[in-house]
Amino acid sequence: MNQVQEDLYRKFTKGELNRAPNVTLCSLTGKKSCCKSGILSDCLHAPAEDHCAGFVNKKTREKVFTIQPYFSRDENGEPFIELRNTPDNTRYTIEEFTALQKEFAEANGMTASVSMDGWHVPGFVVLVVYRKA
Repeated sequence: MNQVQEDLYRKFTKGELNRAPNVTLCSLTGKKSCCKSGILSDCLHAPAEDHCAGFVNKKTREKVFTIQPYFSRDENGEPFIELRNTPDNTRYTIEEFTALQKEFAEANGMTASVSMDGWHVPGFVVLVVYRKA
């Protein structure tokens, strides 16, 4: 990690979150074994899922799952997310993408927050944070 990535990572973890590879979206919703079964269709996947990471809060044991999908910019410089797994590669503004993530999370018993503070490739990814509702 370069210094910018390190700073964003530290801002997110605040010294309270530890990486936990076993934390998945399924584990946040209570489907504990679906990802380990090898049947990927049983697993829960977020829209535009990319650069995933699981965390556990050291003090509260709360599980947190993040994705950091890339965004592009239109001809006016406005960021958008393109969902490549849709028939027409649907484009979403950041506001529309935020609403999509929150709808997905709510439908699966979670909360979601979206920011531009991703550490994977700062300035090119959106950070989506899921927590159990």
